[in-house]
This record gives sequence, C-alpha cells and structure tokens, in this order.
Amino acid sequence: MSVPYTYIAQDIKDTHDLYERVINSGRKLDEEEIISKEKIDKLYKVIMEIEAQEKT
Repeated sequence: MSVPYTYIAQDIKDTHDLYERVINSGRKLDEEEIISKEKIDKLYKVIMEIEAQEKT
C-alpha cells in the first residue's frame, strides 16, 4: 500500500478507537460528534474490508 493510504487508514482507525473509548467511558456524543462518528464508522468498515481482502 502507498504511504498516504497507510497514513489515512491509521488516522481513521485511531479516530474510530477514540470514539469507542469516549462512548465506553459513558460520555454522550453531541449531534455533530454522532454525525462524524457515523462517517468514521463507514470509512473504518471499508478499511477493514480492504485489509481483509489483502490478506487473502
């Protein structure tokens, strides 16, 4: 994979993990954060699918 893809993919994974930790801590997300999390979740799913395909 290219360096820019790797950097972007890692940033999306880190942001996804951050949202998960915030939610698990009991903090409620505001409306903007919910929208951002939904977008990150979609991107995270795509990245996971790409990485799964690369392993096969």
